[in-house]
Amino acid sequence: MSPVSISKSILTMRGIEKYGDFSKKKKAMTERIKGVFTRKPSEEEQQREEDASARQRIYKAEQDEGNDAHAAEIKRGEEEMRRDNDEEDKPLPGEGKKVENMTEEERMERGVALVQRAFERGLSLNSDAEKRR
Repeated sequence: MSPVSISKSILTMRGIEKYGDFSKKKKAMTERIKGVFTRKPSEEEQQREEDASARQRIYKAEQDEGNDAHAAEIKRGEEEMRRDNDEEDKPLPGEGKKVENMTEEERMERGVALVQRAFERGLSLNSDAEKRR
């Protein structure tokens, strides 16, 4: 008798599972049909839209934070460059000497210093022009 009762209980459990699956599918089908006739989105579609909008808000917030941090970093760099430019108006190597009296090494140092100063000033001019835009 015990094998018969076990098989009946298994059959009952399987039937309950199938009935649950069937009722879920039936509910989803009726919601879709109602949505077609009433033009009202189903609960699943509403949930998907809410999730998508939440993802968009989070993504936008992260982008804004990143852009703000980047802008702050650029601003700090420009301030440091201005401070360095103010401090760097020191005389160039070999200042006051005639080119004919300089050694090859002194001429090289002076040329490098001139190029570096011009490059830094050019960068600060470009950043000022970008700010004006």
